[in-house]
Amino acid sequence: MSWLKDSILDILFLGIIVSTFFYDSNTTYIIIWAYTGLLLISKLLALFVPFLRKRTKSTTTPDIVYHIIYIASFGILFFIEKWYLAICWVIIWALSVILVSMQKKEKESN
Repeated sequence: MSWLKDSILDILFLGIIVSTFFYDSNTTYIIIWAYTGLLLISKLLALFVPFLRKRTKSTTTPDIVYHIIYIASFGILFFIEKWYLAICWVIIWALSVILVSMQKKEKESN
């Protein structure tokens, strides 16, 4: 359960996204857009910068936890018709899958 500490921020933002399902607030969408943008940029940087890719793998959180968070975020945003945010979360999810496969290949080659 030490991985819970590593993924608490992602779980918190999933909670914020879930809250938009029940309570529509412009402030909440601004917060979600900011976090989505930062996460998208970090995934893109990790894709091209090997140092960052190694740093992202230092977490003990199982990959499946992040996949569940990303698909749940996409599903909620898609359902409440926030199309651009939903597309961003699909991209984040796809980049996550690519990064995991790259990390596995790097691990096998070492």
